Amino acid sequence: MTRMGFKVFLVGLIGILAACSGGGGDKVFTPDNAFGGPPPPTAQLVGAEEFRRLTQDPDFRWESQSARQARKKQAEDQFRADQVSIQSLVQQRPSLARFLQEPDLSDPGVKKLPGDNYLLTFTDRSGQALSVITMGQHAQLRELLAAHERFMRVDNQLGVYTEAYAALPDDLKAGLPTPQSLQGKGFAEVRAALAALEQKLEGEVEALERQAVPGFVLRQGPGRAAADPYQPPGFPASPGAEERAGEGGDRTGNACGRTAGGLYTNLHWPLKYFITSTKSQGRRGSCTGFALASAAETRVAVREGRWVNLSEQFLYHKIKTAWDADDYDEGAPTADVAEEFGTSGYRLPFEDLWNYNPSPGRAVGSSADEEEDFAGSCTGYDERCSDTTHQGQFLCTQVEGAVYCGSKPPSNGEGYKISSSYVLWENGDDLPLNTIRSLLANGRPVVVALEVTRGMRGNRLDADGFLVDYDDEVLGGHAIHLVGYLSNSKIQAKLPGAPMGGGGGYFILKNSWGQCYGDGGLVYIPVDWAEDYFKNITVFSLADPAPVFTNKPPAVQITAPADGASFPYAQSVTYTAAASDPDGETPVVTWTSSADGELGSGASLTVHFSSPGPRTVTATARDAQGFTASASIKVTGVNQAPTAQILEPPAGSVYVGSSITFKGKGLDGDGAFPVELPCTSLSWKSSNAGDTLGTGCQFTATFTTTGSRTVTLTATDAYGAKGTATVALNVQPLPPSGPPVVEITEPDEDEQFDANANIALLYRVVADPGGGPGSQYTAVWKIKYLNNEQTITPKTCTVSNFAYPCFKPSDYGFNNNGVKITDLTLTVADPEGLSGSDKVQILIGFVP
Repeated sequence: MTRMGFKVFLVGLIGILAACSGGGGDKVFTPDNAFGGPPPPTAQLVGAEEFRRLTQDPDFRWESQSARQARKKQAEDQFRADQVSIQSLVQQRPSLARFLQEPDLSDPGVKKLPGDNYLLTFTDRSGQALSVITMGQHAQLRELLAAHERFMRVDNQLGVYTEAYAALPDDLKAGLPTPQSLQGKGFAEVRAALAALEQKLEGEVEALERQAVPGFVLRQGPGRAAADPYQPPGFPASPGAEERAGEGGDRTGNACGRTAGGLYTNLHWPLKYFITSTKSQGRRGSCTGFALASAAETRVAVREGRWVNLSEQFLYHKIKTAWDADDYDEGAPTADVAEEFGTSGYRLPFEDLWNYNPSPGRAVGSSADEEEDFAGSCTGYDERCSDTTHQGQFLCTQVEGAVYCGSKPPSNGEGYKISSSYVLWENGDDLPLNTIRSLLANGRPVVVALEVTRGMRGNRLDADGFLVDYDDEVLGGHAIHLVGYLSNSKIQAKLPGAPMGGGGGYFILKNSWGQCYGDGGLVYIPVDWAEDYFKNITVFSLADPAPVFTNKPPAVQITAPADGASFPYAQSVTYTAAASDPDGETPVVTWTSSADGELGSGASLTVHFSSPGPRTVTATARDAQGFTASASIKVTGVNQAPTAQILEPPAGSVYVGSSITFKGKGLDGDGAFPVELPCTSLSWKSSNAGDTLGTGCQFTATFTTTGSRTVTLTATDAYGAKGTATVALNVQPLPPSGPPVVEITEPDEDEQFDANANIALLYRVVADPGGGPGSQYTAVWKIKYLNNEQTITPKTCTVSNFAYPCFKPSDYGFNNNGVKITDLTLTVADPEGLSGSDKVQILIGFVP
């Protein structure tokens, strides 16, 4: 192997080893991010680069083994902390102790699920078995503690007062402090103002409920139903007629209508025609999502006269991946989630953008393993899905044998925001019934966290949906939309046979267990029962920041390089883009080339091209909802001519008939550093037409005639560009006899080595007057340090099946303790007995 070939081989070997190491800087495909098993059956497999791009999406969530274990540990740590904290809270509010009881699991209709929740099974109005999931202790404790923490905040109490005060007519505001005057006041002062407001409403609230009819319910104009003067125009004739109603996955179990003796058929209340259709959560514990989505739908109907169907699938995904993240434990603290909904600016999309999956094939309750409890959740469902609480589809890729997965919801471009929410009441406090009624009459969305009791099971309600069985056995937590209130006096006037509600009347709650529960999905709860089994009540502000959000696409501009720029194609160039979003988000910028495909992502990106030529480079800005904008420039990657270099022979005289070594290289300078061209790209030519020369980086040849000639080396790159170099040679007659001329080619002059390294011993015969092709030579190598000279006995070293003579300095007494400047001498004898020699100086060892 030549000296050049030997070094190129070593550099190539190092490059291969570096490539196998994975580069060392990849923050995506690392062991911590590995999924830890094969992709789930419902996963979508994508390419590695597409997966890398997805990790930049703000909605992307890692589904690695370590991330999922960390989420599980966080939930377990939270539960342990909550178990300690609840004891102190129960001492303050003893009534909360009832919510810490476990259901009677000897009841065949109650089953404990492995994720800490409960599966209740009972007969609905259609005579069919209905199974629903209620919250277990993990969610129960979080619900109580989170709501209490919010309830005790002064800003929360001031928010409640602000909403309640705004709902009053001007005459009732007289004598009450304004919300502005309470700014900076303490908890007790704000609470005193709320008590005064509650007292002010005494005897007045029924009139406010009546006034609400012309205020926002009675909408005159074409389309008003003649049979019911309270029904506004545009009220949908069926659930499927609601705007963006989707495929109906959220409306399973809706085979039953309203009862003849129920409140819906016979009486009116302010929000009656502003609640949307009854939904069903199916075999999932997603009640919090349903309650909040229903409240948002009612808010839209009151504000805009539009009856929309919003996506519980989207909302519950957000809850279980962000606000109350848990892969296998269902349920969520209602007050906490309501606050996140309002303060995060989250946009709840329409149902048809991600239809709800009731998961009828889920193996709920069939296994003691919480993960297996979700098996079959996606059966029969053809949209994004996974066997988890959130059902975000897993997107997986495989890199070097390892699987990597993440999940994300579908992109969406429009939806509704809900503004601030406040905890209006928590169990153990006096129930502000007048304030609640006033807020409902004014169109405020209200959501309740409550305990399901035995009396709430469908077969224990009376035939018209009234809760009459006060059995106090608890069966798990639930969230539900509170849509109205009717007093006993109003009910008795129309339905004298209806049961009297303890506490003065009934709350009207819109449940999420389908139409065959209660009165078409409504259940009527006595006030005194509510005081015992409601955990807390949350009210949303009327001041929505924007009634409907239609996403505006982002804008993007490429600021560098300039359009039409040219540069060497392999040279690294930085591309920058300025991206903005009118919705206040930070778009993700990705780059593509018409000739090179995906280039990468980021507002600034430094890349080089793999081939020359013109191309269009495009920057695409993508916002969180999937809307995009693009900008493009045209650039040209220029292919520069390579450089040719003749290393041997030097210009001057050579001998006719002697073996002459030709050595050269070609350098491609298109990139940041010159890159050596392959030897196959080099060709040699002599100005003497009778000369025969070889090709490549190195070869030997002989001249058969004397005289001057010019040898030209041409280097041709992969794209046909050529560079040349020349050397002038004078071919002289060969002397009749003389010693050989030799040159050491390995090691190099002043090269430094470790004493334990194998050093190659390579030479060449430059000329040998009197010798010729096939001559046999004897080589003797010696090493001298100071006055000590030793003869080297070369051994054989091998790299990639190439054998070459070598020696190890430590075999001759050298060590690494200091640098030794040594002489390496070569003596070569030809067949005539004549000798030629060469010497190089090398350095052995290192400075300690």
